[in-house]
Amino acid sequence: MSKLSNRKLGITALVLLGLVLIGASVYLVVHRNSRRNQHNEATQQTSYRDSTTGVEIKYSEQTTKAQAISEADRKNNIILRLTEQQGQTPVLITLRYESGLRSVATITKGSIIDIIMGNSEKALPQRFRGFRKETSRRYEHNGRTAGKLIFTYDSPMPNERIKQKLTIFVKDDDTAVYLAMQSKETDFGRVEAETFDPMAATLASR
Repeated sequence: MSKLSNRKLGITALVLLGLVLIGASVYLVVHRNSRRNQHNEATQQTSYRDSTTGVEIKYSEQTTKAQAISEADRKNNIILRLTEQQGQTPVLITLRYESGLRSVATITKGSIIDIIMGNSEKALPQRFRGFRKETSRRYEHNGRTAGKLIFTYDSPMPNERIKQKLTIFVKDDDTAVYLAMQSKETDFGRVEAETFDPMAATLASR
């Protein structure tokens, strides 16, 4: 491969990674709200479907609520932003997509999931202060290729850590969807089981 092709590939990969990481918010405001026990209440699910990509996902209205999508969010292809309902454990969840990946995969002669996972693991430590990776893996999700990265980083609040689960869902050979879910590290185990995992399991595409 020529030096020009190598340079083009490097620039393309960096641009792709920058787009992937947009929406993975570094700042999570940690509220000091009291918690309400709702384990015995029926969970009310809201279905969300993006008309552009056909991506679908469900979330609980008891624990999370949708925020308004700003013009900046739209430019960054963020299609859903959720935070906690009043009195619930603080969380931040964003769903976004990226298209135009076919050309990158063609240049690199690699799979989309391998490209995204590889570049993410290199760049995340530079974006998140105090980054520490816990796990990463590739798997099949609802018949599509997917990947998962779980990591922690320093919170803006003193002596606190944030833990994030980033799920990458390859919709087709040109589009990927990124579901970023985060909370305080001390809350993560519980909200992962109660909120994050059930929501991620519903992620699908038509």
